[in-house]
Amino acid sequence: MEKLKDNNLIIIGGGCGVAPLKGIIDYVENHRKDYEDVHMFLGYRSPDDIIFKRELETWKKVYNIHVTVDKNAHGQFCYDAKVMMKGVIEILKQKDFHDDQIFISAERLMYCAIGICCHCMIRGKFTCIDGPVFRYDEVKDFKND
Repeated sequence: MEKLKDNNLIIIGGGCGVAPLKGIIDYVENHRKDYEDVHMFLGYRSPDDIIFKRELETWKKVYNIHVTVDKNAHGQFCYDAKVMMKGVIEILKQKDFHDDQIFISAERLMYCAIGICCHCMIRGKFTCIDGPVFRYDEVKDFKND
């Protein structure tokens, strides 16, 4: 967060992936003078899946927040975390963001969470120990298919 001081922030998350962002949001709230405009884009499967509903009301007064739901009128879902992350990165790059300005969260790769199993290793870094948040330029070539 120190490296992001004096910048605008865009925080993007979906579903349970919003939970790890709460620490960042709390940090920004406690150090508000250190950051410029804060925009949040949060997506959920349905209105019932929205987490931090009480906090959202407070955040709306301080930040620019956009909340979406994926459940259409027919009750079908159109959500895939990997697809969402890839799509968001493509949009940010179209908006002239550089790879070192994009941070991704890789919690979904963790198994043992203590660095023993090595399942979460990305380019020599353990998600559970060194992450789970990485700058995109440090992990962009990692394939997890």
